[in-house]
Amino acid sequence: MPGLETIPLVVVAFYIAWGIGANDETMMIAASGSSVSVRNLAIIGAIVTCIGAIAYGEVVEKTIGQGLLTIPVNTRIGLIIVTATALWLTVISWSGWPISTSHSTIGAVIGYGIFAGGVSKINWQSLNIIFLSWVLSPLIGLAASYILVRILDKRIPARDIHSASPGWLYGLLGAALLQEFWQGANNVSNATAFLSATFEYPIISRTLGGVALAIGLVTLGRRVLTAAGTRITRIPIYAALATQVVIVVINAVGTIYGIPLSGTHLSVGCLVGAGLGCNAKVDYKMCGSVILYWLITLPGSALFSIVTAYISTLVFP
Repeated sequence: MPGLETIPLVVVAFYIAWGIGANDETMMIAASGSSVSVRNLAIIGAIVTCIGAIAYGEVVEKTIGQGLLTIPVNTRIGLIIVTATALWLTVISWSGWPISTSHSTIGAVIGYGIFAGGVSKINWQSLNIIFLSWVLSPLIGLAASYILVRILDKRIPARDIHSASPGWLYGLLGAALLQEFWQGANNVSNATAFLSATFEYPIISRTLGGVALAIGLVTLGRRVLTAAGTRITRIPIYAALATQVVIVVINAVGTIYGIPLSGTHLSVGCLVGAGLGCNAKVDYKMCGSVILYWLITLPGSALFSIVTAYISTLVFP
């Protein structure tokens, strides 16, 4: 069982995982078109995301918890990083900014590395791979979604372009649940990576993280599904399905290779590509704002981590 020094780390990790679930938008496309109620969609999604976190969360956990710092990670270091991440997410979410949890976590790790001894304490080889994936994943998603939507647009009869037949809807729901599985596997590491790195039984920490993701999705996440789903109605059902399939494939590949991806990154890139592919209106101003918030998040969470680490040395020298 975890010692007393581990309990605060468990609590903060659980809070982060709950917050990730509460802001889950991975099924927003399905929420916009599926005949399944949002309540039932959230419950089903909660179960699937919990299973994904437990089954495949370990790979990305190791990347974040063991592969980004060149110094041994202990409970105190883990607590500083997750506390800084939680504080950043809470403050920025309160301000209403659309930010990435993955960016927040990686930024906090970088901040602690700088505090602990400078850039030499950071594994830049692993970090550069993550940075590259953050640039390439939305671009690949944009291109793939655009191409797939254009292909479907030419092959689907004009009378079926805006059809909401059961086949399209069930396909959309199935793809959304697959995405929920892989998103749970990828996202849980943002909360539990350092708990698993310092805990004797990582499967228990992933289970706690998966349960917290599920609770967040059921309690508050369904409100996000309801609000976010309305943003997709301008895209025909076939384009929504194409978008979801591309997101699933990219997220699955990233998770299998241990790369912490941003679900928001993927969603925005793929949705822009799908919108261009079916000649829908794209809000470039909104996209620019989201990119700006992403750029702010990394140094912002790093600063929070440095300050948190400094305060911890004053309180617990």
